[in-house]
Amino acid sequence: MAMQSYFAIQGQDKYQHGLMGCLAWSTQQIKLDPTPIKILKARAGEPNATVIAEVTPDSIRLINDGLTVSIRALRHG
Repeated sequence: MAMQSYFAIQGQDKYQHGLMGCLAWSTQQIKLDPTPIKILKARAGEPNATVIAEVTPDSIRLINDGLTVSIRALRHG
């Protein structure tokens, strides 16, 4: 099984952890700021991460075929 990393992004705030950690951070963060939070998944060795979910004050929505973002941009920018 390939190693995976997960990221939660809200504006300039970024959080990297496992999927459950990102969801927990997102559900707490969304109470402080209603700006939607994107959850991304990156597989080991791949240059991009894919948006797999969006957290809003009302729900957590799974996303199929989501936008891709450069992992380098996630970690350094």
